[in-house]
Amino acid sequence: TPDRVRWVLFLGELIMSLGAGMTVKFFPVFFDKEGHVKPAVLQAVFASLAACTVAGTLVTTKASKCFGRLQVLIPCFVVGNLCTILLGLLKPFYTIPGVMLPIFMLRCTAQWSPGALLGSIIADYTPSGQRGRMKAM
Repeated sequence: TPDRVRWVLFLGELIMSLGAGMTVKFFPVFFDKEGHVKPAVLQAVFASLAACTVAGTLVTTKASKCFGRLQVLIPCFVVGNLCTILLGLLKPFYTIPGVMLPIFMLRCTAQWSPGALLGSIIADYTPSGQRGRMKAM
C-alpha cells in the first residue's frame, strides 16, 4: 500500500543516515591510519566527490525518466552497500589507494546521487497535509 512504501523508504533512509553519520565522518581517519593515504590526496578525493555526486544526480535523474525512480534508486543503494561491504572486506588492499579510493568514491556517489529521487518518491506517497511532518523527520 502507499502508506507502507512511504514508511519503508523513510525507515531505510533513517537507518542509512544513522549509519553514515557514524561511519562516513571517520573515513578520513581510516584512510590516514589504515591506508596511509597522504592528506593532499584525501582532500582531492573529498573535493572531487561533489563533482561526482552532481554527475551522478544528473545520470540518476535521466535514468529515472527511462526506467522509473524506484528502479533507479534500488540499484544505487545496492551498489552503495556492496561498496561499503567491500571497504570492510578488502583488508589486504587497505594500503593500495588505487583500489580503496575508487571503491569509496563509487560508494559515496551511489549513495548520495539518488537523494532527490528518494525525496520525490516519499513526497508522492505522502498526503499533502503530512509532507511537512515527513520532511522534518
